[in-house]
Amino acid sequence: MPRITFTAEESHKNHLADLEERDNIDSTAAAVRHCIEIAAEAQQNDAELQRCIEELQREVERLKNEKRTLIEDRQEKQELVRYVEEERKIQRMRQERESAPVWRRAKWWVLGAPTNGRD
Repeated sequence: MPRITFTAEESHKNHLADLEERDNIDSTAAAVRHCIEIAAEAQQNDAELQRCIEELQREVERLKNEKRTLIEDRQEKQELVRYVEEERKIQRMRQERESAPVWRRAKWWVLGAPTNGRD
């Protein structure tokens, strides 16, 4: 194992001493190695989390697009329902007029056909 020498601030030295005591590490060098391992794991976890975040963002965007499409489809269907209901109403009025007696059709011709379905 190669040797590395560096100068640490007092707070870093205190942190290493606390780490040695807390994790029952036998030397400062072992505590430094432990800190480097923790940093490497954190970096690896950070990269994994970043990939997860990007994947979730893509999924959110896909779901937003799907929701937008569903809402548009729903609105189109509601418009079609309103159109069909109006056409059915018009068809019923035509059938009523065609099946009405001659005197009633004459009355409607002179006075105008009712729009509310009553004479």
